[in-house]
Amino acid sequence: MKHLNVDQKLRKGHKDVQNLGKTATAVLYTELQQLIVERMTEIKYIIEENKLEELRGGEDFEYCNEMVAIGMVRNESVLKVLRTYFESINKKSN
Repeated sequence: MKHLNVDQKLRKGHKDVQNLGKTATAVLYTELQQLIVERMTEIKYIIEENKLEELRGGEDFEYCNEMVAIGMVRNESVLKVLRTYFESINKKSN
């Protein structure tokens, strides 16, 4: 194995860190996309269940988060925000 001088070691270390950063970014994009897709699926289910509950004349509605529960936003709004965010990170990763 070739012995490296200080400058060569710094350049090699910098390159190694850059490669690790690229790998970490790819992994995080993939994980984040999966989480968002799962969450959107959950919220779609909540929305559909609430529609059925409303048709039955009930008042036992589900909320996807605390902001919906206190009436600041609707489940559909949360879903729209997640879709927009998902589309933006999808464009960046392609």
